[in-house]
Amino acid sequence: MSSPLAVTIGVLGLQGGHAEHAHSLLNVARSHALPPDVQLSVRDVRKPEHIADPSLDALIIPGGESTSMAIIAESMGLMQPLRDFVNLHKKPAWGTCAGLIMLANHATHTKQHGQSTIGGLSVTVDRNAFGSQRDSFVCDLAPPPFSAPSSSASSASPSATVPASAPPTTTPTPFPGIFIRAPLVSSIDAPSVLTLCTVSHKGHQGPVAVRQDHILGTAFHPELTQDTRWHEYFVNMVVEAKRAAAAGQGGSGSGRAKAGAALEERVG
Repeated sequence: MSSPLAVTIGVLGLQGGHAEHAHSLLNVARSHALPPDVQLSVRDVRKPEHIADPSLDALIIPGGESTSMAIIAESMGLMQPLRDFVNLHKKPAWGTCAGLIMLANHATHTKQHGQSTIGGLSVTVDRNAFGSQRDSFVCDLAPPPFSAPSSSASSASPSATVPASAPPTTTPTPFPGIFIRAPLVSSIDAPSVLTLCTVSHKGHQGPVAVRQDHILGTAFHPELTQDTRWHEYFVNMVVEAKRAAAAGQGGSGSGRAKAGAALEERVG
């Protein structure tokens, strides 16, 4: 019998929908959606020492107000540790709405003095592309790749038992996309960026879910639905990254040295 695989995902708790993300992750942990050896725990992240904790495997940056989030992070000495977490140690990170803006390398239509970002995701995002709060909307979206045919509102969606790279077996149902003062990916700036989902709404169209290696970004709010498929998809990303790092420890000689570097960086 294999040893349990402990997976710890943090949610940045400075501002925005961090509690909703934590709730969704806990729903995934309580369901039968994960491989039986995976033990998922969720952690609130608010201080530099939280980011520096080596037991933290991944991070979600929630929706909210990206400028306020960046100002708070700067004032608390978190911005550089966040950049190191994503870009130096290359641990998995997922940004939703404002979190997508924070992870993007470039943002347009920002406030007067610009937008501080964590970076790492080779895209340009148009901040508030769809308009103001009153222009918020809900629409059906493509679910994450190879997810379950029915919504994870049920207690046991099988989607997270399938690796993110596994082939689909059935046609999945749409995902309920909630867009609140949402950004839009206006430019894909590197060939390694994968478009996972697009939207067309009132003259605006383009990617609203993208992935580049260990970084996932969504312009909508999965945490505000009862459907946990995007959270399951991200947990799978983290599990795959951690398994790959653990497998690297089994080498010898120079292989062990490379594995140590891989483990240190948590390559996704």
